Amino acid sequence: MPKTVEVYDFPSHMGGSHTVSIIEKLDNNRVKCRIWYGHATWQGWQSWADFSGFEIECNQAELTNKRTMQLTKIGKENQ
Repeated sequence: MPKTVEVYDFPSHMGGSHTVSIIEKLDNNRVKCRIWYGHATWQGWQSWADFSGFEIECNQAELTNKRTMQLTKIGKENQ
């Protein structure tokens, strides 16, 4: 599993946003995205059951705040 992933914010339409990564580019500026919901641990990504892993399709223009997200903790384990 990679240690980082390129992610974006996507409106949840429930008053906040989801953190998503693009997993497939579709036609007409549409993309298929994976929702990341959880947190990085020393062993890797720990998903929280609510939305993590769900896939959605959206217009790529709706994705904002592009960034790299760590999937594992970095630095000293006992900090």
